[in-house]
Amino acid sequence: MQKVFSNHIEQRITALTALSHDIRTPLTSLRIKAELIDESSLKDGIISSVEKMENLTSSVIDFLKGSDTLIQKKQTDLKKLIETECIERQELGNPVIINALDDIIVNCDPDAINRVLQNLIDNALKYGKSATISLSHDDDMADIIVEDNGEGIDKKQLSKVLEPFERVGKERDSEKGGFGLGLSIVNDIAKAHNGSIQLKNKIGGGIRASLKIASK
Repeated sequence: MQKVFSNHIEQRITALTALSHDIRTPLTSLRIKAELIDESSLKDGIISSVEKMENLTSSVIDFLKGSDTLIQKKQTDLKKLIETECIERQELGNPVIINALDDIIVNCDPDAINRVLQNLIDNALKYGKSATISLSHDDDMADIIVEDNGEGIDKKQLSKVLEPFERVGKERDSEKGGFGLGLSIVNDIAKAHNGSIQLKNKIGGGIRASLKIASK
């Protein structure tokens, strides 16, 4: 019975992932057609709707991948991993600031940690307009910190935002078409690395996201 149920869930995940991928093709076509519209207000409205749908499908794909991804750990230069991601963002014109980064080699899944970095930086840029990243460590844990200068999160939501389908600010995220799945994936990846993710409101405004993972 357990095997049948597991197979059933796996089939559903595969079907939903394929559907989410397929939706991207007509959305891309719709965006291209919208660009040809002369009336700017109509064009902007259609493109905005397309972007919301693209964000929704991306959230679903990320969530489904995260629920079925095996962690494959290897010795990773965490400082270099962070620097590479930040520099790529800076080259695209994003206001990403590299703070002090400790030199540390960590036994982790670099792809999974990179997904976490991308998610935390994207949230900082989306809601705080800039992202400041730092890295420190002790004997047992590495601590990646991503900070922004936005409005922060309501205290009542802080304990819920790591749960699936909970948004970082329902009003703001609904405008961008988010499902609120990203931080749930971040939480799962942190736990898979014997670590944790913690969000705190900064004094003066903004969020401080701290990702701690086992350094050995």
